[in-house]
Amino acid sequence: AVFNTCSCSHAVFNTCSCSHAVFNTCSCSHAVFNTCSCSHAVFNTCSCSHAVFDSCSCSHAVFDSCSCSQAVFDSCSCSHAVFNTCSCSQAVFDSCSCSQTVFNTCSCSHAVFNTCSCSQAVFNTCSCSHAVFNTCSCSHAVFNTCSCSQAVFNTCSCSQAGFNTCSCSHAVFNTCSCSQAVFNTCSCSHAVFNTCSCSQAVFDTCSCSHAVFDTCSCSQAVLDTCSCSQAVLNTCCRLQ
Repeated sequence: AVFNTCSCSHAVFNTCSCSHAVFNTCSCSHAVFNTCSCSHAVFNTCSCSHAVFDSCSCSHAVFDSCSCSQAVFDSCSCSHAVFNTCSCSQAVFDSCSCSQTVFNTCSCSHAVFNTCSCSQAVFNTCSCSHAVFNTCSCSHAVFNTCSCSQAVFNTCSCSQAGFNTCSCSHAVFNTCSCSQAVFNTCSCSHAVFNTCSCSQAVFDTCSCSHAVFDTCSCSQAVLDTCSCSQAVLNTCCRLQ
């Protein structure tokens, strides 16, 4: 309608559609069998640049930005509402989806056969950086932070509620899951064939640092602290 710009530059069997209203910009640049669609309302920006068999769709409302940069057989979808930012940078057979509401940020950067999904509500941040056959999912609600950094065959999932922080950093065949409620912190750092799970409630802290074939589980309730530091074929469990 007003002060909008839509530009499409592609090559073979591609489709680019832009539908927006005020002060919006939609640009699509791709190569073969690609689809790019942008639908937004006010002061939004949607840009898609990919190469082969890719799909990029952006649907947002006010002061949002969605950018997708992909290569082969990738899909990137961004759906958010107010003052949100969603950026996806992928390479091969990857999927990145961001669903946010208010003042959220979701960024996914991975390489091969990875999946990164972020579902947030208010003042949240979710970032996923991994390499091969990894999965990173973040689902939280208010003032939470979830970050996943993985390498090979890893899984990192964070589910939080209020004022929580969950960070997972591991390398090979590891699993890290954090489930927290209020004012909690859960961090997992391990290396090979390890499992670290933290389940906390109020004012708790759980940290797991181990190396090979170890298991660390922490289950706490109020004003508790559980820390596990192991090396080889060890198990650490503290229930409070």
